[in-house]
Amino acid sequence: MSKIKNRTSLLGKLRRLSNVGQDDEVGREMEVLAEGAARQARRRIRSESGKLARSTGSSKAERKGDTVKVKIYSGNDEAFYAWFVENGHVNAPAHPYFFPSVRPVMAKASRAVGKRYSLQIREAVRK
Repeated sequence: MSKIKNRTSLLGKLRRLSNVGQDDEVGREMEVLAEGAARQARRRIRSESGKLARSTGSSKAERKGDTVKVKIYSGNDEAFYAWFVENGHVNAPAHPYFFPSVRPVMAKASRAVGKRYSLQIREAVRK
C-alpha cells in the first residue's frame, strides 16, 4: 500500500472544494443581472396601458442542490398578449422586447458564474 504525501493537506483542499458554490454570492449576482434584463425589457415595450410593462420582472434566486435558478418573465392574466407582441401575429408585426433584453444577460450571467466558481476553486486549492 502506497502512502500519499501531504495527505492531510490534500483532504483539507478536497473538503474546501466540496463547498465551492454553496454560498449565496452567485444567486445575488444572478438576481441583479435578471432584474437588469427585466428593466431593459420594460424600457423596450411600446405600450399605452402599461399592463405589459407591469407584468415583466424577475424572481429571487432559488437554490436546489448545485443549481441556482432565477426567472425572468413577461405576461400574466392581464397582459396575456405578451407572446403576440414579442413574436407578432397575422394582423400585427413583431415588436421584440423580451429576448433582445434577456439574451445578452444570459451570456453575462454564464461568464459571471464561471468566474465566481474559478475564483472559489483557486482559493480553496491555494489554502
